[in-house]
Amino acid sequence: MKKRCSKCKRSKLISDFHVHPRGKFGRHPRCKTCRSAYGKIYFKRERTKILRKQAAKRYELGHGRLRRYGLTRQSYENMVQNQNGKCAICKQPAKLCVDHNHETGQVRALLCCTCNLGFGAFKENPNVISSALDYALKWRKAEGIILIPVVSRDHRFSKP
Repeated sequence: MKKRCSKCKRSKLISDFHVHPRGKFGRHPRCKTCRSAYGKIYFKRERTKILRKQAAKRYELGHGRLRRYGLTRQSYENMVQNQNGKCAICKQPAKLCVDHNHETGQVRALLCCTCNLGFGAFKENPNVISSALDYALKWRKAEGIILIPVVSRDHRFSKP
């Protein structure tokens, strides 16, 4: 199938156009070549504005999120140091996210992105998390993987 570029007026294959949900045939009106050329011109013309926006976005990602939880950069660094740079759940070193109570806004700890998403997916509900643990243990046992309880108050398990 072919489509005509609105800029260069050439008839090109549909694959030569970026996907665009509101465009004809679900494609952008300008071909990839014309869009690329326009992007380079636009960047040269608007360089300062674009770089300023990017810097503001980086600042928001780094500092704005901390401010949202009432943390300073120093208090965040202290939390990282107290947790030895590791996730509070899986204990693995990783890029750490701020875990907080969505109802009260209270900051709890720092979690890796995987644990933070998982904890949220379980709706932070201890009963659901406990059911998930039971489920995992049931299937580990069925697969012949024996887990030995570690004597601790946090109910962790380790492999023999």
